Amino acid sequence: MAGGGVPNVQQTREFWTAAGLSLFAALVFGFTTKDTMHDFDYTVRIASALLDGHLGLERSPGSWLNEMVPFEGKYYSVFPLGAVLSMMPVALLQRLGWIHIFLGRLVTAFIAGLCVFFFFRLSIAETKSIGRRILLALFPIFATWTWCNLGFGGSWQIALGFALLGQIGALYFTLVQRRPLVGGAFFALAFGNRTELIITLPIYLYLLCRASYGEDHPRVPHEGPVSSDARARDEQATIADSDDPIHVRQIVAEPPSNAVGSALSLVTLAQATPDDIPALSGSMAALEQPIVAQRHSSRLGKLAQRLQQNWPAFASFVIVPALLALLTAAYNFARFHSFFDFGYTRIPGVLNEPWYQHGLFSLHAIQGNLYHMLFKGLGDTIPKFPYIQPYGFGCSIFLASPFLFLLFREGGGYTRAAWIAIGMLTAVLWTHGNPGGWQFSYRYATILLPWMFLLITGNGPARPSLIEISLFAVSVVVNALATYEFLWTKSIHP
Repeated sequence: MAGGGVPNVQQTREFWTAAGLSLFAALVFGFTTKDTMHDFDYTVRIASALLDGHLGLERSPGSWLNEMVPFEGKYYSVFPLGAVLSMMPVALLQRLGWIHIFLGRLVTAFIAGLCVFFFFRLSIAETKSIGRRILLALFPIFATWTWCNLGFGGSWQIALGFALLGQIGALYFTLVQRRPLVGGAFFALAFGNRTELIITLPIYLYLLCRASYGEDHPRVPHEGPVSSDARARDEQATIADSDDPIHVRQIVAEPPSNAVGSALSLVTLAQATPDDIPALSGSMAALEQPIVAQRHSSRLGKLAQRLQQNWPAFASFVIVPALLALLTAAYNFARFHSFFDFGYTRIPGVLNEPWYQHGLFSLHAIQGNLYHMLFKGLGDTIPKFPYIQPYGFGCSIFLASPFLFLLFREGGGYTRAAWIAIGMLTAVLWTHGNPGGWQFSYRYATILLPWMFLLITGNGPARPSLIEISLFAVSVVVNALATYEFLWTKSIHP
């Protein structure tokens, strides 16, 4: 009874630590930000219209909401259905009369707090130090551009915030607490707010399959003298983990015959004349072909076995995203008579803007996005506090968050999956004509943060190092100053 109670105590302590950190983050975020863009409440207005059975607004909402699309007598939002549904609770509270304005500040604080909760819970997959886990859980919100940009509180920033929350929740319920249905629901929240995230679905399914085989928890190497029993256990573990278990079993079970065969091969080669070498090489290649074919067949068989055993989990994960994708297609068709038309190109005058001269997405946009994301300077120096005035249209993510230099350390259990996800999403972001508009740093990179978090969590030391603490502190200061200048002063304006 006592043995069964220890994990429960640890789990309870883990939960309340995460909850306390989450509440702390939500309060800090709420008191340090000011939702200067709360009037840009596109998604809340459409959510309220849906409650009345309408897909759009019956009359013009106002000139400041210039991304509302007039079409066939109504005004439609270009935000995807998932972003609208995410704001349905706020619309319901407005309908019940509990709130009378869009409280973007409360929504963003709620998102920030939940993100910190799941970042902390996810960090246990790669590190056990409570101090390091707390530092890492706070980094995506307070040591990056998320602090300032999410703090604006407009529909664009809130959609990015929900996309961040959805991704980190999906990773947690995939890697730590394996619940495919819940993980899939969080993934739906993510790609429902940022449609491009749907391309990462195969990576989640891969991680789901990998977690089911316990490969996310590699064995600790044995240290010291190795006993015969330990050696036998290691051999069995090697057989179990091999890509070609049949081949490994043959090697372990038949060393005499293999040794004799190798000796005979050496004797034969030693006695052979130069004219015999091609024939002998052909014979040896012919002997290797069945082994290669057997290995290939074994790997295919192992893959088929994994797919067969994991298809219920795959089905559970994709059911909610698939339903949302179908509803989104129907939503688009009902508005614009096309399943894939979100209406963005229908915004009056949008295609006349200089950054869209080659279309909404174009290879010509890569250079500008690459420059804004990686190389553009932080801003100008000024002779008074805070001495630096950031640009209002972006700067390098590494200047905005020096903590990200830790991405390039070696190690980590999810390195390959994380870099593939970052590469795929960055390729999409860089082809978008507009690099983000009014923002601090490169706000679109918010959707990369869950994968960056996995990399930094896994490639660092067991406990927080001096370099991690120093870079974290510098990054927090930079983003605190940016949040202050963008949201609480008028020194930076369009």
